[in-house]
Amino acid sequence: MHKDTGLLQVLSAHMSPLNARALLNRISQAAANEGRALSTDDLIHALLDNTALFVTNGSGHELRSKLLALRAGPSKVESIVVEIKNEADVSRARLAARELCEALGARRLAMQQVATAVSELARNIALYTPGGSISLEPIPGDPPRMRIIAEDRGAGIPNLKAVLDGSYRSKTGLGKGILGVKRLMDRFDVRTGARGTRIEAVGALDFQGAAT
Repeated sequence: MHKDTGLLQVLSAHMSPLNARALLNRISQAAANEGRALSTDDLIHALLDNTALFVTNGSGHELRSKLLALRAGPSKVESIVVEIKNEADVSRARLAARELCEALGARRLAMQQVATAVSELARNIALYTPGGSISLEPIPGDPPRMRIIAEDRGAGIPNLKAVLDGSYRSKTGLGKGILGVKRLMDRFDVRTGARGTRIEAVGALDFQGAAT
């Protein structure tokens, strides 16, 4: 029998206590079969990834909010800055984004979107500028969000309007990544000039309709 009474109480508000206990035991047993011991946060993360599978009464978002409240809050997760100069730094930035999203309890889809946006922005810095940085800043809330700030010391983005509306064509692929990030994120802002470019993008780490 699973002994985490906090999780049992939360789950039991959305299913029978018997099913809640069985669900936690099943997740724990699956990990044990793989030689892994799960912490409470690990259990919560597994539940966050699968709420839609066992909550069908439209209360999925409420359940996810309660589960997130049991985790270490976003305020305890620090911002990260990754300096970007080459492709190895792009990989480091992507990994940092995934780890930070996981620490915040992000759904896998949201985690992938943030990691993809970071990869695109970091790769632009590595390929087209002398260098720059990617900043990752958790924003507390319901749902929590991630702010990505990409800053470089390049000569600016030519034809910015055409890049953002999708009409710009480049043999090198310049601009495609920026447009992709704009489409992935909820908020997007870019400022560019002769001294460099600053791009700020914000994306939710949970989607209200995804688990209901």
